[in-house]
Amino acid sequence: MNRFQVLPLPIKSYNIATFSVGTGLLLTTLLLFSFKAAPTLLLLAAAMVTAWYAGLKSAEQELEIERNIISKVIDTTACLIVVLDSQGRIVRFNQACEKTTGYSTAEVINKYVWDLFLIPEEIEPVKTVFTNLKVEHFYSEYQNYWRTKNGEQRLISWSNTVTLDGEGVVEYVIGTGIDITERQKAEIALALSYTKLESRVKERTAELTVAKEALQAQEERFRCLSSCSPVGIFVADFEGRYTYANPRCQAICGLSLAELLGDGWEKCIHPEDSDRVLSRWLDYTRQGGEYAIEYRLQTPEGIVRWINVCSSPMCSDSGELIGYVGDGERCHGKTRNASSFGKQRTATENSARKYARCNYPH
Repeated sequence: MNRFQVLPLPIKSYNIATFSVGTGLLLTTLLLFSFKAAPTLLLLAAAMVTAWYAGLKSAEQELEIERNIISKVIDTTACLIVVLDSQGRIVRFNQACEKTTGYSTAEVINKYVWDLFLIPEEIEPVKTVFTNLKVEHFYSEYQNYWRTKNGEQRLISWSNTVTLDGEGVVEYVIGTGIDITERQKAEIALALSYTKLESRVKERTAELTVAKEALQAQEERFRCLSSCSPVGIFVADFEGRYTYANPRCQAICGLSLAELLGDGWEKCIHPEDSDRVLSRWLDYTRQGGEYAIEYRLQTPEGIVRWINVCSSPMCSDSGELIGYVGDGERCHGKTRNASSFGKQRTATENSARKYARCNYPH
């Protein structure tokens, strides 16, 4: 079986009425010669011919209606439909073709398709196809560029079929196409966007890797510095909850790091100073500014120590509050008050503040 669907297409118009009248007159003449002596039979024959003619006339009207419907469908469909004869000349050109190419039907009828629409590199291959046109060698689907009247190129996806004459020879080539130019542009734009995005992701990944390595190195330096610092250092989030305390801070409070984190540091405040300290800390976390206070700690073993604590807010590069960094040390007698202690911040505290700022997202 042929792999190409052969579709009947009413390209030529046959006048059935003319054929019917001629046939009726011929039969009537023959009957007149054959039945001279039988007028009743002549009348019967004439009636039969008349009925036959009426039936043929009705069939012709129905065929004409069907042709009109097919013509309307061809012209109103969004697909490009072009019909070529076996030599490559255009014999049918629908409205979608007119809209896409800018040519009217009158301008293209009986013109070779390659003279109007094909780009130079496709002309000879298409001519060769029509020169050797056979059903078994006919390509049913392909894409090519058509030139429009204003010189623009449109990419068309074609699906083709053929009609055959009575001897099985290709008579017409029927091409049904879809303009995919805009889709191709969108696909190209999407591919370019994806390539740019992929490139940007790689760049950003490399930047983050470098930043992470630098942060890890800085964190390691900070931990080495804070672990041997003679001053207690702590870092709190913007709600005032501890997120880090160095070994010296743990020793002063008499609590482990796990016990100090969050609100755990409040456990070591002396009961008589607790309300005052927590009230000041709450006001500080709400209003900002500088924080300096002297109060008593009480370890789990019952040891009471006086301590001076100072703290400053940490802000991102954009000025957003991201937490607090502070230091604390035991008071030796009453020679050091909270205000004087706050003015004597060591390089250790400054390093702690710098680390904490870098360790929060900006």
